[in-house]
Amino acid sequence: MTPPPILEGRRLHVTFHSRSGMGRASGPVKALRGVDVRIEPGELVGIVGESGSGKSTLLRALTHLAPVDSGEVLLDGVSTWGWDRDRMRAVFRPSIRMLFQDSGSTLNPGRRVGSILAQAAALAPDGRAGEPGTLLEAVGLSAAFLHRWPRQLSGGEKRRVAMARALATRPRVLLADEPFAGLDVVIQQRVVDELMEIHERLGLAMLVVSHDLSVIRGLAERIMVMKDGVVVESMKAEDFVVERLTHPYSRTLVEAELPLR
Repeated sequence: MTPPPILEGRRLHVTFHSRSGMGRASGPVKALRGVDVRIEPGELVGIVGESGSGKSTLLRALTHLAPVDSGEVLLDGVSTWGWDRDRMRAVFRPSIRMLFQDSGSTLNPGRRVGSILAQAAALAPDGRAGEPGTLLEAVGLSAAFLHRWPRQLSGGEKRRVAMARALATRPRVLLADEPFAGLDVVIQQRVVDELMEIHERLGLAMLVVSHDLSVIRGLAERIMVMKDGVVVESMKAEDFVVERLTHPYSRTLVEAELPLR
């Protein structure tokens, strides 16, 4: 029997209720419309699409950070809806970790790096917590950074510390929300290399979203395309060529091969 995916979303619907400048409701916005996604053990999946296509909302729905109207999220084939706080903390949160856009800004300025990592490691089940110094080494930083404050770190160092924090529970899946946003081409490639190295060394499954197809092309094994809250294409990266694509929007992305804004 084929084992189930580590993480799966089935028929996910998310609606946001926007407000006008006067604070009055201006109508519902369908952010996700019946989205299906699955992540297999050790798989590196990329999601591309323009701003507002639902990429970030999908990650938040998969981590229970966005209110879901309907559908379900499954861990190892088991639905997580209805899990109480203790079960989420003990089973789901350590296994599925999120790397937020501009992740460096999420570091607590009142804690040293060592304390930030130790706090994250406390969420891990017994025997699974990463040791702070080892976590820093995994992302290319020395143990000397344990004693530094976030204000003493460069932007790239903050990003690496945030990545080490995400790895502190020895997760099985890492979800990365626009980790390349606002970076120049050289730094983008550095982030790609970091993610690839961690993926290969730890065998960690990843779901990475970006508006930039050219970056995702060089990173992912499978590419999904989102538009208007729907997945319009999903295939292996090696097959992601104009001749094999079925949706006109996907073909437009490949033909343009330019970052979306």
